[in-house]
Amino acid sequence: MYNCATVRPNEECVHMRKDGCSFEGGTCYPISEKCVGEEKGCEKIYEVGMTHHCRAYANPEIKWLSGNCPLASHLVKEKEEKGKFVNPIKYSKRKKK
Repeated sequence: MYNCATVRPNEECVHMRKDGCSFEGGTCYPISEKCVGEEKGCEKIYEVGMTHHCRAYANPEIKWLSGNCPLASHLVKEKEEKGKFVNPIKYSKRKKK
């Protein structure tokens, strides 16, 4: 792994190679509007100059296309309450009685 030469100088980056940044476009993209919450933003945001970037993803907008970003620290994940499992065969037999 090499140090970034485009957005985060002197920090290790998985996209940096000997010949430069290997990510499409040759640099990381700014964060999506969804990365910034109403009260507080994601913990993975860092500021470089006047732009904000994500520490986890080079193009954060793509992570929001299929729903919520999997690493968004500013979202509260709701736990789904799973009902008691009922065996369908036993249920149908009980219903017949």
